[in-house]
Amino acid sequence: MKTILVPVDFSQACDNALDYALKFAQKAKIQIHLLNVYDYAFVSTDPYIWVPSNDELVEGNLQRLEVIREKIKQQFGKELIVKCHCEPGTVVDTVNAFAEKHQVDLIIMGMQGGGFVSEKIIGSTTTSLMRQSVCPILGIGKDVKFNPIERIVLATDHQDADYQNILKPLKDVITMFQAHLYVLYVVEPTVKLDKGIVTGVQIMRALEDIPYTEHTLAEDEVAYGINQFIMNKDINMAVIVPRKHSFFYSLFHEPNTKKLAFHLNVPLLALHE
Repeated sequence: MKTILVPVDFSQACDNALDYALKFAQKAKIQIHLLNVYDYAFVSTDPYIWVPSNDELVEGNLQRLEVIREKIKQQFGKELIVKCHCEPGTVVDTVNAFAEKHQVDLIIMGMQGGGFVSEKIIGSTTTSLMRQSVCPILGIGKDVKFNPIERIVLATDHQDADYQNILKPLKDVITMFQAHLYVLYVVEPTVKLDKGIVTGVQIMRALEDIPYTEHTLAEDEVAYGINQFIMNKDINMAVIVPRKHSFFYSLFHEPNTKKLAFHLNVPLLALHE
């Protein structure tokens, strides 16, 4: 893991996610890209309303990013490399394009963007990215603070997948922090546990060089069960694989998103194929 991308909207949630990203990156000497995505769509016919030009908007946002970079330099020194970018477009498309172009290994962003006032909208950009991102994305709740990553839970359903590739970023994090992994198999209470054998073997092969323990969750309220497991085991990071047509993909639709993402007191890492 060499490169982290932090989308910046200058909100409090973003500040919190950036603080987490900096401490995460400091552990492994990772380069950080700060990306501000702007949508220059405001047009006014009122001559008394001043509207900044596109160039003025970019210049202003880059200056704000430079202020952030200077503060980072003062706090963490020159060893932590931080680069600033400002690009137009929608957040999901622009972040994905940037991640591909710059070969980003991990996106870290807050679960609540600036300017949102209702819980229905809060976090929608981050959860959209978790469904559509081209690389792993780590969502940081507004109250989540960085703690040493010692215990990680991978919550998985029984979908077959190429876990050798999917779990590689997770293995990097485990190795980086020398963390212990809990593999939590999620099933409905009416499902026979032997249906998870094939998936279990695939994960075992993918994690053969990683220390982990296996657990099973049979719970009607799955998000509640995952939260309880996290609290009982004092987990520092939760991991899911939101593959299409899987349970964890549907988890990002109302009302499940709020049940899991907004009530977690730990970072939520979404992995992709």
